[in-house]
Amino acid sequence: MAAYAFARLRFPGRDLIFGIYLSSLMVPSQVDDYPPLYPDAPSGPDRQSSFADSAGADSAFGTFFLRPVLPDYPPELEEAAIVDGAGLWRVLLVIILPLSKPALASLAIFTFNYYWNDFFTPLIFLDSHKNFTIRSASPICRASTGNPESAVEMAGVCMAVLPILAIFLVANAYIVEGITLTGLKG
Repeated sequence: MAAYAFARLRFPGRDLIFGIYLSSLMVPSQVDDYPPLYPDAPSGPDRQSSFADSAGADSAFGTFFLRPVLPDYPPELEEAAIVDGAGLWRVLLVIILPLSKPALASLAIFTFNYYWNDFFTPLIFLDSHKNFTIRSASPICRASTGNPESAVEMAGVCMAVLPILAIFLVANAYIVEGITLTGLKG
């Protein structure tokens, strides 16, 4: 929604607000405690909220990623919908989101890949080896077996790659569909 507002709507101070919004990408998630392990985790009653919680760095990347895509859509579609009585929400849900499926699929791949392959965040915030993610546990597994070519490590690598491959295959269908619908030629 923010990408749509920054790309298609005209209002005073839009570029300044967008710059401030993007500045949240400069705040590292390590300034907080456990919530950086979970995307968009709500603040609990027993912990204090920080700037990283409220800034929404994940949504800032999505906004930054989607904003250049949205101006490419013909404005006549929006104008025709508004003339027919559709409001901004309906234009966003019925026209813009279906046209944005390829960009949203790409964003889903990037976001999932980022969280799935995150190495340092679980390593910093988790204190027990049994709670580590696959990516954080693989060096520990390698060190404990003493054999870098062990079957356990190869099984871990296969387990780590399968979800990424599945997400790519599902999202790839939307990317190809979007390319064929827009009529782009390679």
